[in-house]
Amino acid sequence: MTSKVLRNHIAKLSVETVEQLTERDIHELSDAAETAILSGGGFGWLSPPPKSVMEDYWRGVKMIPERHLIIARLDKVIAGSCQIMRPPKNNEAQKFSCQLTTFFVAPWA
Repeated sequence: MTSKVLRNHIAKLSVETVEQLTERDIHELSDAAETAILSGGGFGWLSPPPKSVMEDYWRGVKMIPERHLIIARLDKVIAGSCQIMRPPKNNEAQKFSCQLTTFFVAPWA
Protein backbone atom coordinates (compact mmCIF):
# COMPACT_ATOMS: atom_id res chain seq x y z
CA MET A 1 0.00 0.00 0.00
CA THR A 2 1.16 3.48 -0.74
CA SER A 3 1.48 6.09 1.99
CA LYS A 4 -1.51 8.00 0.55
CA VAL A 5 -3.69 4.90 0.70
CA LEU A 6 -2.52 4.16 4.26
CA ARG A 7 -3.20 7.74 5.32
CA ASN A 8 -6.82 7.45 4.18
CA HIS A 9 -7.31 3.90 5.46
CA ILE A 10 -9.90 3.44 8.17
CA ALA A 11 -9.12 0.31 10.18
CA LYS A 12 -11.96 -2.13 10.63
CA LEU A 13 -12.32 -3.46 14.17
CA SER A 14 -14.47 -6.46 15.04
CA VAL A 15 -15.01 -8.44 18.23
CA GLU A 16 -16.50 -11.92 18.26
CA THR A 17 -17.07 -14.93 20.46
CA VAL A 18 -15.35 -17.90 18.88
CA GLU A 19 -17.05 -21.26 18.60
CA GLN A 20 -14.34 -22.93 16.51
CA LEU A 21 -10.79 -21.95 15.69
CA THR A 22 -9.31 -22.42 12.24
CA GLU A 23 -5.63 -23.17 11.77
CA ARG A 24 -5.23 -19.57 10.60
CA ASP A 25 -6.91 -18.34 13.81
CA ILE A 26 -4.54 -20.45 15.92
CA HIS A 27 -1.49 -19.07 14.10
CA GLU A 28 -2.75 -15.48 14.39
CA LEU A 29 -3.58 -15.92 18.09
CA SER A 30 -0.14 -17.40 18.71
CA ASP A 31 1.64 -14.60 16.87
CA ALA A 32 -0.39 -11.84 18.55
CA ALA A 33 0.07 -13.43 21.99
CA GLU A 34 3.81 -13.81 21.43
CA THR A 35 4.22 -10.13 20.55
CA ALA A 36 2.10 -9.17 23.58
CA ILE A 37 4.27 -11.33 25.86
CA LEU A 38 7.48 -9.85 24.43
CA SER A 39 6.18 -6.33 25.07
CA GLY A 40 5.31 -7.18 28.69
CA GLY A 41 1.56 -7.60 28.23
CA GLY A 42 1.36 -11.38 28.20
CA PHE A 43 -1.18 -13.32 30.15
CA GLY A 44 0.88 -15.35 32.58
CA TRP A 45 3.95 -16.02 30.49
CA LEU A 46 7.06 -13.91 31.10
CA SER A 47 8.70 -15.18 27.93
CA PRO A 48 6.95 -16.79 24.96
CA PRO A 49 6.74 -20.57 25.03
CA PRO A 50 7.70 -22.60 21.94
CA LYS A 51 5.27 -22.16 19.05
CA SER A 52 3.90 -25.71 19.42
CA VAL A 53 3.09 -25.12 23.11
CA MET A 54 1.31 -21.86 22.29
CA GLU A 55 -0.71 -23.50 19.51
CA ASP A 56 -1.66 -26.43 21.80
CA TYR A 57 -2.74 -23.91 24.43
CA TRP A 58 -5.17 -22.22 22.02
CA ARG A 59 -6.54 -25.56 20.84
CA GLY A 60 -7.10 -26.53 24.49
CA VAL A 61 -9.03 -23.36 25.27
CA LYS A 62 -11.91 -24.53 23.07
CA MET A 63 -12.01 -27.94 24.76
CA ILE A 64 -13.22 -26.50 28.08
CA PRO A 65 -17.01 -26.03 27.93
CA GLU A 66 -17.12 -23.32 30.60
CA ARG A 67 -14.46 -21.20 28.86
CA HIS A 68 -15.49 -18.62 26.27
CA LEU A 69 -12.91 -17.13 23.93
CA ILE A 70 -13.52 -13.63 22.62
CA ILE A 71 -11.20 -12.32 19.95
CA ALA A 72 -10.62 -8.88 18.50
CA ARG A 73 -9.69 -8.47 14.86
CA LEU A 74 -8.09 -5.45 13.26
CA ASP A 75 -8.57 -5.49 9.49
CA LYS A 76 -9.56 -9.19 9.73
CA VAL A 77 -6.34 -10.17 11.59
CA ILE A 78 -6.53 -11.31 15.23
CA ALA A 79 -5.06 -8.55 17.39
CA GLY A 80 -6.20 -9.54 20.89
CA SER A 81 -8.33 -11.84 22.98
CA CYS A 82 -9.90 -12.40 26.34
CA GLN A 83 -11.28 -15.48 28.00
CA ILE A 84 -14.31 -15.63 30.22
CA MET A 85 -14.74 -18.55 32.57
CA ARG A 86 -18.22 -19.53 33.71
CA PRO A 87 -18.81 -21.67 36.81
CA PRO A 88 -19.51 -25.37 36.22
CA LYS A 89 -23.15 -26.31 35.64
CA ASN A 90 -23.46 -27.88 39.09
CA ASN A 91 -22.70 -24.52 40.74
CA GLU A 92 -26.26 -23.19 40.61
CA ALA A 93 -25.68 -20.51 43.25
CA GLN A 94 -23.17 -18.70 41.01
CA LYS A 95 -24.88 -19.49 37.72
CA PHE A 96 -24.81 -15.89 36.50
CA SER A 97 -21.26 -15.05 37.52
CA CYS A 98 -18.12 -15.21 35.43
CA GLN A 99 -14.42 -14.50 35.69
CA LEU A 100 -12.20 -12.76 33.16
CA THR A 101 -9.19 -15.07 33.13
CA THR A 102 -6.93 -13.68 30.42
CA PHE A 103 -6.67 -10.59 28.28
CA PHE A 104 -4.13 -9.25 25.81
CA VAL A 105 -3.85 -6.86 22.89
CA ALA A 106 -0.96 -7.10 20.44
CA PRO A 107 1.25 -4.02 20.66
CA TRP A 108 0.89 -3.33 16.93
CA ALA A 109 -2.91 -2.99 17.23
